[in-house]
Amino acid sequence: MNEQYYTTNYARIGPFITSFGRKMMAELVLPFKESVIRIQTDSFTCLNDIKCDVSKDIGKLKLEYENKNIIVNHLNKINCSDCNRNIKECIKNGCN
Repeated sequence: MNEQYYTTNYARIGPFITSFGRKMMAELVLPFKESVIRIQTDSFTCLNDIKCDVSKDIGKLKLEYENKNIIVNHLNKINCSDCNRNIKECIKNGCN
């Protein structure tokens, strides 16, 4: 009886790619781990300025927000300290 769970063998590689991405992110933030307050799949948030190479090239770090004072209420609620709105709204529309 030759029963396959997947149509192809490619479905089995997904967890390894995810694990590799997590390993890369962990190695990237390790030198300034004291400043990191949040790590997500493809981004991280720091309390202080850090020194790292940024670029708009694929596979490189991209700087999305810089020099914003933030208030971390909990994992999913980060507000701008100037206008007390969600940090993404504040960056997109400006502080009011």
